[in-house]
Amino acid sequence: MKSLDLIENWKLCDFRYCPQIVQMLIVHQISVHWPDDKLAEACRKVFTQPVCDEVMALVREHRSAIDQCQGIHGNSVYVLLNYGLTRPVIKEHLYGRADLEDVLFMKQDEIMRTLHVSVYTGRKIIAACRFALHDLVEDDVKAKQDVLCDDLEIFFSSLDAPADLQTIKEGMLWRSGDALLNDLLNDLCDSRIISRSGDQYQYIDKKPSLSTVLDQMEDEKEQKAAVRLLYGKSVSRHQEAIARAAIFALPPVAEDKYIDLIQTYDISETVFYQITNALEPTYRYLQIRYPVSEPKQPVTGRTLSGPIRQERTVDLKKLQKYLEKEYFPYNETWISKEDRGELLREVCRSFDGYFSKEQLIQRFNDVVAKVRPERMAQWRLDDFRADRISLRGYLVTSMKRGIRYRPVNADFVQALIDDLDIMKYRNTVLSAKKLFDEAPNIMEKYDIRDQYELHSILRIAKETYAVEINRWSIVHTPMIQFGSGDEDQIIEEEIRQLAPISVQNFVRRMCRRYGYDTGTFTKYLYKNFSSYIHDRILDCVDTAVMESEDYQTFKGILTEDFYFSEDVKKLLKEHDLPASLNDPYVLRRLGYKCHSGYILKDKYNGLQYFRQRILDDPDLVLSPKYNRIWSFASVANQMEQNLEIVEVDRNEYRTPAQLGLRKKELRTFARNVINYVEADTYFNDASLAADRIAQSAYSNTFYKSLLKSDPQIRSISINHVWVFKKSKKDASIGEFLRSIIVDRMTISGLCTVLKERFDIDMEKGEVMRALRQSGIYYSADTERIYRQRPPETTYAQERLF
Repeated sequence: MKSLDLIENWKLCDFRYCPQIVQMLIVHQISVHWPDDKLAEACRKVFTQPVCDEVMALVREHRSAIDQCQGIHGNSVYVLLNYGLTRPVIKEHLYGRADLEDVLFMKQDEIMRTLHVSVYTGRKIIAACRFALHDLVEDDVKAKQDVLCDDLEIFFSSLDAPADLQTIKEGMLWRSGDALLNDLLNDLCDSRIISRSGDQYQYIDKKPSLSTVLDQMEDEKEQKAAVRLLYGKSVSRHQEAIARAAIFALPPVAEDKYIDLIQTYDISETVFYQITNALEPTYRYLQIRYPVSEPKQPVTGRTLSGPIRQERTVDLKKLQKYLEKEYFPYNETWISKEDRGELLREVCRSFDGYFSKEQLIQRFNDVVAKVRPERMAQWRLDDFRADRISLRGYLVTSMKRGIRYRPVNADFVQALIDDLDIMKYRNTVLSAKKLFDEAPNIMEKYDIRDQYELHSILRIAKETYAVEINRWSIVHTPMIQFGSGDEDQIIEEEIRQLAPISVQNFVRRMCRRYGYDTGTFTKYLYKNFSSYIHDRILDCVDTAVMESEDYQTFKGILTEDFYFSEDVKKLLKEHDLPASLNDPYVLRRLGYKCHSGYILKDKYNGLQYFRQRILDDPDLVLSPKYNRIWSFASVANQMEQNLEIVEVDRNEYRTPAQLGLRKKELRTFARNVINYVEADTYFNDASLAADRIAQSAYSNTFYKSLLKSDPQIRSISINHVWVFKKSKKDASIGEFLRSIIVDRMTISGLCTVLKERFDIDMEKGEVMRALRQSGIYYSADTERIYRQRPPETTYAQERLF
């Protein structure tokens, strides 16, 4: 099974919480069961050395326990992180309390009893365990079959109508094989638990309905009292006692399937009947017979459209109608709101989950138009007013998710601040991400879902409830400033203490210490501290250097936007300045970026600079040194392909307009040349002129620029002369030489052909090297060239000749 591959790596989480490392090991197909030498070598290719050392230390220390781990047996419960459980739930309720191979096969009541968890937490654990059971345990395991068979029986008992195979798979979130599901369904049919009609399966209801049981009660007095109590009619204390005793004595009934819904959620009688198919007096019967003392989850738009929707006993169509009526788009209770602020709060409350500012503005204005049209001018919500709502104490904002309704009062923020122990921070800056990541249990306790929501709540604490903590201020999201802490000053001081240091290591340290987001802080560093960075290394310039007279002199003589590196050295030598000024970090302070072989003003991008320079200077003749600059070569190549420029002579570029030509004329000329040339034929300007196909007025480099972008043409440079081939296959020197030599041709003859036909000057030694590299045979005995090694008789004939 794919999911079982390298699952033993999760055992590391029993010794140290490191899910990211485990995931990286699995992604790179590395197993902790490998011998230490092999494992260490593989880890070094994936992790940094410190991380590699930590992994190997864990493996060596716990080698015995790791070797005993096979699949789910002996494995860590942290495997369930892959299946929807959070770290706090695993750490608090599972780790050290249950083994993975046991908890996967438990039923919900066993989990609640063994782990001492609430109904809500038990449901979260059972959902993750079932997901993992499907994924990690083979279908032929008897224990898995038994558990899923029981789940199927419970599933069918909660259905009011027949279900086909697809409905069963969707309702059960089935992830195992279809063959196993069919076998289990056949077993349930054979056991007379369900029946089958065509492709439909239905539960054989062995429990009578509540109304049937009430009708069959033998004692008329008990029956009458029970019916009156269940239907909400008045009864005396004596009759109530009789009725309750009779109700507790009733046998199990079909309506018992609603027990979980009633016991888990604080659901009213009206809502219960509006979202289920239950009939009276089911609600009162369940409340009387199955009372619950522990707190229940409140019923809100969020729970109705979330966990309650997942209940099998809920009628989804009725639930959707109820949501549309009570929570969207106009709630009747809004009509009674005389105050704009109260109405605004109710509209915010009506959203199910996260919403945007635009959605709030739209819904509020629609509601006002519906219920208070006469106050539309005064109450209308716009962008400015919407921005101020976040400080009212009932909304929290997440940059990535949106806005959601979450009441935040003074007691709430004070309790949160006390639990986080924020008072310990003085004269520093801090990201809310650090507080969020270091206190997952507190975040879950207060239902704070990311660092942005935490920052939003702390802003409310500061600006709405005037909570004071060490002269703190809430700055740009998600940063918090305490006392005299200055963000740029702190970063600069950290650079001075750690320099030289790579940008990657510095970012990692700052994120760990101050809670920055890696990507965001890296961008901030390059934007605001670029003068400290060269070649991805952070370093500082000595203050004495920057205050020296030599530095000021050097600053005055650097007047151009572009210098080759050797020209900078010449300037220093000419003005008798120390070579130490030719330092990347000094040049960064002078406003230049150092590149390979040249420096360029900080305000320019290399590609843009060279492009503009080529276009702006009609008389530009560039030295060959420019061709060594990647940015220039890239720009020139791209502009040539687009026929924005042509290389009229070596390193001399002109635009078509400067030559009195148009792009269309150049493309037509190139197309005519290509059409005249036969396929798989080598040619250049000299050969075209010799064959009278094209005039020789244009240079060899001109043809290179002209033909570069055509997909039918391939080109090579031989001794600074371009040769072209009409083919989709790449050109090569060997193939080119083969195309022009004939058997028994001499080296001198070949050099003559190259010069006369292609205008290529090559010495004999160069030709012989090219022949050897291309696999063409040259006989020193006969001093002739052969396409293939000739037989010995040829040598004898050549000698005689």
